Amino acid sequence: MTFIFAVLGVLFLFGAAGMASGKDEHKWLGASQWLFGGFLWLMSAPKMWTMGKAYRKSAVRFTGAEVVFDTASGQHFAIPTLRLLR
Repeated sequence: MTFIFAVLGVLFLFGAAGMASGKDEHKWLGASQWLFGGFLWLMSAPKMWTMGKAYRKSAVRFTGAEVVFDTASGQHFAIPTLRLLR
């Protein structure tokens, strides 16, 4: 997912360059919007990387008797299946 964020950020920057090319003096607004969007996506990629590293420790397991949740913070929850089906 981090790779997708980075690629989309770069594509948005290319979109800004495409909007800025030409002789129309009113293109600066569109180009600045694409530039702003590209920088936002690129700045959010490191946060997505750290969130992905934290959440890879979480898991959900379905057994015949219960549903077990292991969270990123180390908590363990087990909910009986019959309680979910009510």
